[in-house]
Amino acid sequence: MNKTHATHKMTANNNYSVTTKEPNHLAYYRIGMEPDFELMSAYVAGICDSSGMISISAIPSSASKHGYRIVTRFSLTRRSSDLIMLLDEWAQHHGVFPNISEIEKRGTTYYKFMVERRSEFKTLVEAIAPYLLVKHNDVQVILNEILPRLDDKQHTSKEGFVELMEYVDSVRHDSQNKNIKYDRQYFIDLWELDARSV
Repeated sequence: MNKTHATHKMTANNNYSVTTKEPNHLAYYRIGMEPDFELMSAYVAGICDSSGMISISAIPSSASKHGYRIVTRFSLTRRSSDLIMLLDEWAQHHGVFPNISEIEKRGTTYYKFMVERRSEFKTLVEAIAPYLLVKHNDVQVILNEILPRLDDKQHTSKEGFVELMEYVDSVRHDSQNKNIKYDRQYFIDLWELDARSV
């Protein structure tokens, strides 16, 4: 007997709805077994180690006190909608509701899973942290240094913002640093601060 599962259909507002059912090799996991969310956390960690994006950056913001704010992002882009469905199920188990969008690129359809709200970002990063290998050190800096400073609003002063940017810069890899405009030195120069005192 064929097992089936519900597929996702992307809509104009980047959400999805459950539509038709069709056979799939993941059906035995989704219907025949209870989800093992710990195992899924380890699986997601493996994806993040290889190509997932856990990022923190500074961007201009007219609503922020000094004109800039720190943003967090947890994102994965894949060609398989089935994988994105499993990630969505995993995230919702942790009380996180991601934004899922459909992207067309050079005639190929991709599906993007993204979480930006800081509290939800923290929840997912904490879930995969014990299983990370390549990004283990970066995530420890994020969880133990960056997020606590954001929660304590240390970034609301110029000096605190620059101090925080030192940690943000430390978790960016060489490939990400090439075209980064808003780094620690940028804000030291912008606000004419003494680098020795921040």
